[in-house]
Amino acid sequence: MFSKILITLIVIFTAAILLKRRSEVRVEQNDSTYGVGSEVARIEQENFEGNSEIRFAAYLFLVLMLGVGGFLYIQDWQDKNTIITVSLYREGTSDPIVYKAKKGDLGARSFTTLDGIQVLVASDERMELSGF
Repeated sequence: MFSKILITLIVIFTAAILLKRRSEVRVEQNDSTYGVGSEVARIEQENFEGNSEIRFAAYLFLVLMLGVGGFLYIQDWQDKNTIITVSLYREGTSDPIVYKAKKGDLGARSFTTLDGIQVLVASDERMELSGF
């Protein structure tokens, strides 16, 4: 969880630095390009630059959201496909019955093994999970 927050903050910080540098370069270009007599052209150029910065920020936000969404989807998919060991202990026996299953296939009182067998856990059985 901490790594997800850290990656998000790094991306936001990098985008802020890029936007700041971009605006500083444009201000320097505007000061050297326009003279005192071209106030109207300078105002029009500033309006155009403001719109392009907003457009850039919108695209950056879109890319950021798609990237974070894709990253979270992959993390969830990996978590659900983690193979775990399920041990069923029956009352009165000391040796468990051991199955392998994916974490996403676990239910409250049932699970599906890697072989495709659906196992229903009885009320007198104890289910123990390991390997995740």
